[in-house]
Amino acid sequence: MLGIMAGMLGGGKASFLVVCAATLALQDAPARDTAAPLPPDRLPFALIKAESTVEMIGAVRVFASGDAVWISRGSSGTVSRLDPEASTLGATVPIGRGPCGGMTLGLGSLWVMACGEPGIVRIDPAKGELLSTTPTPVPGDLASVAFAAGSVWMVTDDQGTLVRFDPDRRVAVAEVYVAPGSGPLTVEAGSLWAASPTSHVVTRIDPFTNLVVETVKVEKGPARIVAGEGAVWTLNREDGSVSRIDPKTNKIAATIPVGPEAAAGELAVGDGSVWVSAATLLARIDATANRVAQVFTEAPGGSIAAAHGRLWLVPSRGTVWKIDPRYVAALREPRPPTGSDAASAPRLRR
Repeated sequence: MLGIMAGMLGGGKASFLVVCAATLALQDAPARDTAAPLPPDRLPFALIKAESTVEMIGAVRVFASGDAVWISRGSSGTVSRLDPEASTLGATVPIGRGPCGGMTLGLGSLWVMACGEPGIVRIDPAKGELLSTTPTPVPGDLASVAFAAGSVWMVTDDQGTLVRFDPDRRVAVAEVYVAPGSGPLTVEAGSLWAASPTSHVVTRIDPFTNLVVETVKVEKGPARIVAGEGAVWTLNREDGSVSRIDPKTNKIAATIPVGPEAAAGELAVGDGSVWVSAATLLARIDATANRVAQVFTEAPGGSIAAAHGRLWLVPSRGTVWKIDPRYVAALREPRPPTGSDAASAPRLRR
């Protein structure tokens, strides 16, 4: 360093000052955190205990919002209300063949997508009554329904036609053309978000102007999309990763590897965690640290939702589990003692 400084003095005071400033800047710069993220705790799914269970007949899906949890059964063509506090079933509403995809709340109604008799079904959640059915094409099992800006929204074909329906007149009032293959929808930060696993993008739409705001590239095929914890999250079917989109920047803030077995799973977010439910695993992602905190192996998979301070999981046909997520987050993988702890640890007698 002295040699460099002497050379700089020979070249003039200005050069000397530049080198000194650069040296001080390097000394004051914070050290980069290059440590790899902590590996997740790997635990058997059998450790998870349900607070309560609800038994039903046939395959079911769960959706939670408002003051209830809703259970759809494709085999019986019904939607049932579950009281989240008492874990008891309320009204069961027949809606016809094949409730599928998602549900949403808006204008005091529950909106359900039906595949068997393609259309959007409107239910009065307070009375448990079917109010109307709006026939419309349903492109596939990844399609869903959303409510934003006083309207019901759904992608109606494989070309990416996002249709806005007037909820009272039950007619299409606008079309927005998003990426081909779009279907899954969510609402966050005053916008609609549509995922396309085949075009590898998420499209952001302003529901007040019917205009596309941004197209976010998600490389690995976003097949599920949810919103919560200040972000939009996708489960990517090509590698089983989860991507976090920041609505403030419309950019990918993090991509979190979960594992290829998660690719065909379900996604939920709530209470500081993102959850992936798939055959053979249940994964919990810390939404603050953007890392997989826990992986529960030998999990049965199934529909999942997070609401009312609880996790709602369907680990087998016809069974809905109510789980306290704080209990799950507190579970830890037993680790062998090290150092002084190892010396004082009890040993088994031979």
